[in-house]
Amino acid sequence: MISRSACLSESRSPPPAAVKPSQLPAATVARTIYHGPYEGLGAAWAEFGAWIAAEGHTPAPDLWECYVAGPESNPDPATWRTELNRPLIL
Repeated sequence: MISRSACLSESRSPPPAAVKPSQLPAATVARTIYHGPYEGLGAAWAEFGAWIAAEGHTPAPDLWECYVAGPESNPDPATWRTELNRPLIL
């Protein structure tokens, strides 16, 4: 289940007024890609958390998701990909 990828976006147009650019602090991050419908994200996070613990890592309290491919790219949920990111405490 574990793979690596980047979630980067570059835009030439300014963001809407409600969007404020920011930066995340440097961190070691565990990352995996979940393949499937959004309803399976809870189980994917649980499996990912179990893997982090089994590897002897301690997760930080924050986390984030990046929706790499979803219903806007294909109506078949089997093709959807969500990147799960969990910073680790070193």
